[in-house]
Amino acid sequence: MGPEGLLDGAIVLVDQGKVREVGRFEIPSGTEIIDAHGLTVVPGFVDAHSHLGLSPQGLGLDDATEHTDQITPHLNALDALDPVSQSLRISLEGGVTTSALLPGSSMSFGPITEQITVMPGMASILKVKRFYPVIMREKAGIKMAFGEQPKRSVAEKRAAPVTRMLIMAMVRENLRAAQAYMGKKDKGAAEFDPKKEALAGLLTRKYPALVHAHRVRDIHLAMDLRDEFGIDLVLHHVTEGHLMADEIAKRGVPCAVGPIAYTRRGLELANLTLAGPGILARAGVKVALISDFPTFPSHYLPIHAGMACREGMPYEEALRSITINAASILGVADRVGSLEPGKDADLVVFDGDPLGVLSKVKMVLSDGEIVFNAATACAGKGDAR
Repeated sequence: MGPEGLLDGAIVLVDQGKVREVGRFEIPSGTEIIDAHGLTVVPGFVDAHSHLGLSPQGLGLDDATEHTDQITPHLNALDALDPVSQSLRISLEGGVTTSALLPGSSMSFGPITEQITVMPGMASILKVKRFYPVIMREKAGIKMAFGEQPKRSVAEKRAAPVTRMLIMAMVRENLRAAQAYMGKKDKGAAEFDPKKEALAGLLTRKYPALVHAHRVRDIHLAMDLRDEFGIDLVLHHVTEGHLMADEIAKRGVPCAVGPIAYTRRGLELANLTLAGPGILARAGVKVALISDFPTFPSHYLPIHAGMACREGMPYEEALRSITINAASILGVADRVGSLEPGKDADLVVFDGDPLGVLSKVKMVLSDGEIVFNAATACAGKGDAR
């Protein structure tokens, strides 16, 4: 996924957790050799939108969705993380070595109902490890949600907001209050306010707004908000993005798309199509595919990329969507997303096409350490995934 593209018969030299050289060269004496002849080696996968480690039971995110307040930009998803969650191990064994951890949104079965507040909190980026995750970026973006789901979260309580008008008014009101706070702070006349402090980081472009927006109308609102306040924006889910792909591309907004293998339930997903990521990519939009775990298991990322490829997304673009594109959107492409000298030695070894449903992961390395080896995995346990 680097500028050299796909390499045949290459050697990847790893030293002290970093990729030192890629290509054909004489292997230094004394080097431990992992023979991947006949296998396929790709960068560790990057999931740009996940709730990994936040869901101890089923699909609920009890500790990562604060429903008592619609505006909580100061809350951090890390504070809800279970660092020894089985989901982290299973994700890693599927080749996901980096994951964005977002707060919200809770979901339950019977009927399936997703509920999310207008501004759930701060996202972080994790390097998924064998025993304990490592924080790559503690403050990686403030999640916001537009559309039907913030309205649904308060419907039974008859509380605000129940319209898109009020959702946007609440967001603007809090951003303007943060601008005023910044002005007072510069003069030494502001008392510390954790909410406004978090929004100040957004307004000074330390991190982007990660806006949950499925429909065309909400995508428009998010892009207009970006222009109004001069903030950085990443669109998440983008279910109807294919209907306005050229405009998204023209405005240069990256998209974390998905999960794409889903039923068309409700207004938000009525226009869902597996062809969506390919349409966006061909228009020139930087696309990352996401799992939105626990909506879908994160180790299904390469399968989702394969389905998008089947429906018209160029093969290398599909692979980029879960490697270098995702890393770039998260702001960590200097460390992960491709096999290039100086980057973290995160590698996944497959026995076939990494985007093929029949291919199996043979080995995973994170920072040069073998964290999963199918050949030595405990026999008789079956596939825990």
